[in-house]
Amino acid sequence: MLELLKIYLNVSDNAQDSLLTAILGDAVAEFEDTTGQTFDEDTSMKNIVIQMAIIKYHRLGMEGDSSASFSGSSETYINGYPKELNRRIMKYKKVRVA
Repeated sequence: MLELLKIYLNVSDNAQDSLLTAILGDAVAEFEDTTGQTFDEDTSMKNIVIQMAIIKYHRLGMEGDSSASFSGSSETYINGYPKELNRRIMKYKKVRVA
């Protein structure tokens, strides 16, 4: 899974392997916490976790920011994940009966 993440991020060396492995671990844990499912790398869960990891990677250093301005231009950041990724995550959510 690390190699696939590196392809998506256009990372060709091993210098960031520890960071990327930690990000993947965070994404897997978040997926499992959100869905109540045990992660299975041999399913479409893998693609969802990779997309979560890509977003986490690009947000490094922006934790807690909702927007930023640079030289007259501004950026607004979404909170959480894009709707289509949330929809894919929620397909795996177990229904809990009280």
